Amino acid sequence: NKILQEINGYIGMLIGCVAYGSSTSLFLARNEIIAGGASGLAVLINYLNPALTVGLMLLCINLPILLLGIKYQGWKFILRCLLTVATLSLVTDLLAKAPLMTEDTVLASLYGGICQGIGLGLFVRFQFSSGGTELLGRIMRRFVKGLNIPVCVGILDAAIVIVGAIITKNPSNLLHALIVIFLSTKVSELILVGFEKSKLCIIIS
Repeated sequence: NKILQEINGYIGMLIGCVAYGSSTSLFLARNEIIAGGASGLAVLINYLNPALTVGLMLLCINLPILLLGIKYQGWKFILRCLLTVATLSLVTDLLAKAPLMTEDTVLASLYGGICQGIGLGLFVRFQFSSGGTELLGRIMRRFVKGLNIPVCVGILDAAIVIVGAIITKNPSNLLHALIVIFLSTKVSELILVGFEKSKLCIIIS
């Protein structure tokens, strides 16, 4: 049973990488939508220097974060992160060679957010992580008292989105990024909790 669970986990991780890579390569990057996270920062660097591919930048950005996270998250978790990041970087660069799906930035934001949400939901469901601001937020929380992980991640993502809008001189990027983040959050939540209308809370005191 444990072997089957592990196999299912890695299959889920691979599907998640394809979904997340599709979001970045087929919808966001080539429409210059900077939507936060390590992928958003990678897209911004690629915008400034097209010779540096998004997948390669994802790997370069995440490696120091993963090394920093070994002390706080443990070797096992970081190794799973490293495998996910390497796979995601490869898939992202491979998908970058596919035809552009749409030049409509609103459609790109919608479908980019949906695909990103599928990827993130599968990562969390099968206990993987793509590193980036999520892992950095976990580390940041240890040094900044009073802030929880979502707030730390939100601060990091907001900074990337704002810097992206300034560098690309495109204020509407803020609106597109909000669409991506909102849909990504909702879709990933849907994958984790399903369509159930009720939730069970067990309080042990």
